Amino acid sequence: LSRGYESKVLIQLFYLVGITYMVYKILSGSIRIDQAQFELIFIHAFIFLDILFRFGIRSMQRYSLSKGLGGRRTIIIGNGEDAYHIANEINRNPSLGFTLDGYFDNYSSPNMDRYCTFLGNPDQIESYIKTKNVHEIIIALEEHKHEKLLQIIGHYNLYDICIKIIPDMYEVITGQVRIDTIRGLPLLNINPDINTEFQGVLKRMGDILLSLLGLFILFPVIILISVLVRISSPGDIFYRQTRVGLNGIRFILSKFRTMYVGSEDNTGPVWSTKEDPRTTTI
Repeated sequence: LSRGYESKVLIQLFYLVGITYMVYKILSGSIRIDQAQFELIFIHAFIFLDILFRFGIRSMQRYSLSKGLGGRRTIIIGNGEDAYHIANEINRNPSLGFTLDGYFDNYSSPNMDRYCTFLGNPDQIESYIKTKNVHEIIIALEEHKHEKLLQIIGHYNLYDICIKIIPDMYEVITGQVRIDTIRGLPLLNINPDINTEFQGVLKRMGDILLSLLGLFILFPVIILISVLVRISSPGDIFYRQTRVGLNGIRFILSKFRTMYVGSEDNTGPVWSTKEDPRTTTI
């Protein structure tokens, strides 16, 4: 969506919410007319500052994307009219956040070659994404053969790649899918939560900062619980266990120990109960 359209929708939304709130307060008798004027001024100021903030963030985002920072490396499967339209818009609008490597199909197309490189036939896609760190695959086949689509999606969904397809109109009308658009052309997101390396670094930094803040705030509580665990029974304060996370990656989970040491030596891991004798007083 364009920045102007986003701002227009935002203004309309805030006006609707603000005016509805003011009418409710006046009719309920909980606010006088002169107070309502002051609150309307406050609402206008809030809307202006919010739009100004969003304008600044969007401008920074568009500038960084235009310089190639944070763009998602993208390939297109197909060479028809829809594929041509997508390639054209991506090249015309770097701020969309896509960096177009090229397209795959059984044969090249003069129209597509104007905007991107012919990378080969579909059999070569897997070797390409393994070596080129691709973030997005846009499937723009002219004739939707569901079996072929499912085969492509099932195969490449194993990689950390966001897959987009042009949905059937029935799916768009019924709202059964999550839809993005590239200048009016709808695209179905198969796995929209895949991040680029740049986005992943930002998310990781945010996770670490929030975790450190949480540890700092809860530090006195952590110390208190540690002392109580140590007093309640002999043994380590923390219980450590290997868990399996995203993409099968194993990690060590640490949590406060709530059972006696060696309580499962004879029984092995079993479900806990309300009056479980293995648990400590903590």
